[in-house]
Amino acid sequence: ALALLDAVVLALKDIDRIDRLDQADVILIRLRLRLRLTLEAGLLEQGPVLFLLGQADDVGRQIGGWLKSLNQA
Repeated sequence: ALALLDAVVLALKDIDRIDRLDQADVILIRLRLRLRLTLEAGLLEQGPVLFLLGQADDVGRQIGGWLKSLNQA
Protein backbone atom coordinates (compact mmCIF):
# COMPACT_ATOMS: atom_id res chain seq x y z
CA ALA A 1 0.00 0.00 0.00
CA LEU A 2 2.89 2.36 0.74
CA ALA A 3 4.45 1.66 -2.66
CA LEU A 4 1.11 2.54 -4.25
CA LEU A 5 1.01 5.79 -2.31
CA ASP A 6 4.58 6.61 -3.37
CA ALA A 7 3.79 6.04 -7.05
CA VAL A 8 0.64 8.18 -6.95
CA VAL A 9 2.31 11.02 -5.05
CA LEU A 10 5.19 11.11 -7.52
CA ALA A 11 2.70 11.11 -10.40
CA LEU A 12 0.91 14.04 -8.79
CA LYS A 13 4.23 15.88 -8.62
CA ASP A 14 4.64 15.19 -12.38
CA ILE A 15 7.74 13.05 -11.90
CA ASP A 16 7.58 10.54 -14.79
CA ARG A 17 3.79 10.78 -14.53
CA ILE A 18 2.75 8.07 -17.00
CA ASP A 19 5.43 5.64 -15.80
CA ARG A 20 4.42 6.22 -12.17
CA LEU A 21 0.75 5.67 -12.97
CA ASP A 22 1.57 2.45 -14.81
CA GLN A 23 3.62 1.42 -11.78
CA ALA A 24 0.72 2.29 -9.46
CA ASP A 25 -1.61 0.16 -11.59
CA VAL A 26 0.71 -2.86 -11.33
CA ILE A 27 1.10 -2.38 -7.58
CA LEU A 28 -2.67 -2.18 -7.23
CA ILE A 29 -3.10 -5.45 -9.15
CA ARG A 30 -0.67 -7.12 -6.74
CA LEU A 31 -2.43 -5.60 -3.73
CA ARG A 32 -5.81 -6.89 -4.91
CA LEU A 33 -4.34 -10.35 -5.42
CA ARG A 34 -2.85 -10.37 -1.92
CA LEU A 35 -6.13 -9.23 -0.41
CA ARG A 36 -8.00 -12.02 -2.19
CA LEU A 37 -5.43 -14.58 -1.04
CA THR A 38 -5.75 -13.27 2.52
CA LEU A 39 -9.51 -13.69 2.31
CA GLU A 40 -9.23 -17.17 0.78
CA ALA A 41 -6.77 -18.27 3.48
CA GLY A 42 -9.07 -16.93 6.19
CA LEU A 43 -6.39 -14.68 7.65
CA LEU A 44 -8.72 -11.69 7.90
CA GLU A 45 -12.46 -11.36 8.29
CA GLN A 46 -14.50 -11.03 5.12
CA GLY A 47 -16.02 -7.60 5.89
CA PRO A 48 -12.80 -5.60 6.14
CA VAL A 49 -11.23 -7.37 3.15
CA LEU A 50 -14.28 -6.71 0.97
CA PHE A 51 -14.19 -3.07 2.03
CA LEU A 52 -10.50 -2.82 1.07
CA LEU A 53 -11.15 -4.52 -2.26
CA GLY A 54 -13.89 -1.96 -2.94
CA GLN A 55 -11.51 0.85 -2.12
CA ALA A 56 -8.87 -0.71 -4.39
CA ASP A 57 -11.44 -0.83 -7.21
CA ASP A 58 -12.18 2.89 -6.72
CA VAL A 59 -8.48 3.75 -6.81
CA GLY A 60 -8.05 1.58 -9.90
CA ARG A 61 -10.83 3.44 -11.70
CA GLN A 62 -9.23 6.77 -10.79
CA ILE A 63 -5.81 5.66 -12.03
CA GLY A 64 -7.37 4.27 -15.22
CA GLY A 65 -9.23 7.49 -15.88
CA TRP A 66 -6.11 9.53 -15.26
CA LEU A 67 -4.08 7.38 -17.65
CA LYS A 68 -6.81 7.58 -20.28
CA SER A 69 -6.92 11.38 -20.06
CA LEU A 70 -3.14 11.58 -20.41
CA ASN A 71 -3.08 9.25 -23.41
CA GLN A 72 -5.75 11.30 -25.18
CA ALA A 73 -3.85 14.56 -24.69
